[in-house]
Amino acid sequence: MAVFKRYLAVGPIVSLISVSAILIMASAPGHLYHFSALALSGLIGIMVGVTALVMTARYIYTHL
Repeated sequence: MAVFKRYLAVGPIVSLISVSAILIMASAPGHLYHFSALALSGLIGIMVGVTALVMTARYIYTHL
């Protein structure tokens, strides 16, 4: 059940990030569009990777 609580906490953060990413991409001019898309996808990828690592580590730690 703790995993579901953690997902409930992560969900709004991820949705906020995606909404702000869409807004930034919509307002960015053409030459900044590719850079902002790359930077945002990289940031989102890093956050998802760190979250997955933390979840895996906690799962292993609680089941040892």
